[in-house]
Formats: sequence, structure tokens, C-alpha cells
Amino acid sequence: MLGGYSKRQRNPIGIEISGKHVRMLQLSHGIGCTHLGSAVERLIDGNGIADGKSSYTEALSVALNEGLYAGGFVGNHVSIGVCGERVMHKHLRLPRMPADEIKGAVKWEAAQRFGFNEDTYSLQFYNVGEVMQGDEERLEIALFAMKHRYVEEYIQALDMSGLKAMNLEVSCASLNRWSKVVMQRKADEVQVVIDLGKDRSQVLIHRDGRVLFYKLIDICGYDFDKTLSRQMGVGLDEAKALRLKYGQDDVRDDLAMKVRSSLRQEGGILAREIGLCLRYYGVTFRGSRPHCAVLVGDESRQQWLHELIEEQTGLLLQNEWSLDWLSPNEALGKLRDVQVGDVWSGSCGLALFGREQLKWKRGAA
Repeated sequence: MLGGYSKRQRNPIGIEISGKHVRMLQLSHGIGCTHLGSAVERLIDGNGIADGKSSYTEALSVALNEGLYAGGFVGNHVSIGVCGERVMHKHLRLPRMPADEIKGAVKWEAAQRFGFNEDTYSLQFYNVGEVMQGDEERLEIALFAMKHRYVEEYIQALDMSGLKAMNLEVSCASLNRWSKVVMQRKADEVQVVIDLGKDRSQVLIHRDGRVLFYKLIDICGYDFDKTLSRQMGVGLDEAKALRLKYGQDDVRDDLAMKVRSSLRQEGGILAREIGLCLRYYGVTFRGSRPHCAVLVGDESRQQWLHELIEEQTGLLLQNEWSLDWLSPNEALGKLRDVQVGDVWSGSCGLALFGREQLKWKRGAA
């Protein structure tokens, strides 16, 4: 969608934008260590948009300005990641061809099969690699598309806030960058990252930073709140409070069990979707099925969901706090004090834009 890198600012502000919120994070790099500069989250005023009092661009700009003021960020260069219903995702399989012909073939297939023509859509894609389709080798392509007018809205909001975009990418890219740089798995080790968010969930499978599989799943924390509200006859705010209180620990009293029972069907649908992702990966690449995964996102500390996913997928889940690898400082300490779920993997990956090849010591002093 957008690319480039400015040498004038080596520490961009990573900004993750979803349908309902923005998360902003900046790192500070020193010799042999990396610190958290600042991290803030702000809601986008959906009520104002619905009432016609403001456009999405204006509401996003307000959220950005509030975040800039609260966070005290340095500089105005930003790395933008977008996710949610505005991003469309498809898988393509192409005949084997020279590398310099893949881009043209992807554009043609995107236009012919899905109507993603260049006049209307911006495209990003990953060449996942060679897979077998019957007895024939094909190229697996992960394709992402977004309408130009949405991209223009983001750029206009940045301009209104005095910010300059170094790049604009889909959430798959930022999550992949975070996992590659921070987790530092062995080059030949397949890594599964499951991001359980407020307004979307996503599954990423990669090896040493090469995307092998990605899927956006439209089941999330907001859906759990709606389900619990309906099942227990309470308002959305009360449902959310109940879920947060009884979902994050091992409490087993009657109310806790009722809350978890009410959520089990919706959570089971999400777990089955994750299981299908693993199955697709195993069939496509004809390799061994991954046996463990890293869990991040707003809902990653929901114990009932953790147990349900392990039960239905056979995965061993590991909770990972996105910023554990950083050197301790006051900003990191304050963020830990208010941390509920792990919400910073995407914005951290964006803040690492341009530093993908660097190696880090986890928790360096």
C-alpha cells in the first residue's frame, strides 16, 4: 500500500488502527538495549460518526491528537498498521513462474477473480511458497486488499494531526515482524501466533519471518460480551465486567461457572476456526502440525478461552507479553501496572519497522 523509510527518524511511532481504537507505541534504541518510550490507547468516537457529527477521518484525527498529547511522543514519522473489516484477505494459487512475473500475475488474478482492480484497490501480498495441488506444484499467495478511499482517509487523518506515514501495512505484517524480531525462534522452526482481540482475532503461522499462513477471524471480545449479555439478561457493560472478573483466573464458584458456560459455545466456534487453520496448514505444506502457539491480544488472559482452545486444538498455548524483551524503565513499569491483556504486539511490530534484521537480548539491562 505504502512503502519507504525515512532516515531522519529512526524511532517511528507505531500506530495500530482498528475499527474502534488506535494504539500508539514508540521505542527508544540505545547501545545494546531498547526501552519503551511511550504507549497509549485511544478510542475512535463511533457515536459521533453514527450521529453524523463527524466523519471517520475527523474522529480518527481526534483520537490521534489525544494519543500524541497523552504519550509525549518524539517526532512525527509513523508506521501505520490497519486491521478489521476494511481489509479483505484471500488465498491464491498460481502456476510456478519467475519471481519477476509474480506481481503482475497476482494483480491480474486479484482483478479477474475477486474484482480487486488497481483503480479501486490497494494490494499487498506474500509469496507463501511452493505447495502441492494434486500432482502439480503451485505458488501459494496470501493476498490483502483495501479500497483506495480508505487509504486516503488514513493519510488525510495523519495530515490533520501533523504526522507523516513511513509505511502503511496490514496487521499480518506488523504481527509477523514483532514475532520474528522479538521471539527469535530458530530459523527452521514454525511459529504460530494467535492474537485474540477486542474486535477481531487472527492466526499467523510463519517460519523465520516468512508468512506461511494467515487468517482473520470475525469472533472477538465484543462478541463474547454480546453473548454473555444475552444469555444472562444484563447490559453490555455488566457483561464485560463479569467476563473480565471471572474469565482471567481460576475461580470456580457458581457465578464463575455460569459465566463460562454461557461463553462456551461462542468460544468453541473460535477454537474450531483456529483448528481449521492448523489443518489447512498441515494439508497445504504436508508437514508436521505445530504443537504449540504464542497467545497475545486483549483476550489472551481469559483463562476459560485459553483452556477451550487447548482442549479443541491440541495446542500448548504460551502467554507472551509483547514487551517482556525490553529493558526495564519507568514507562514500562507504569504500563505493566495497568496491563490486562497483551495488546501491544501489533503496535510494537510497527515501531520496529526498518529494524527487522537486528537481534535483541530479551530483558537486557
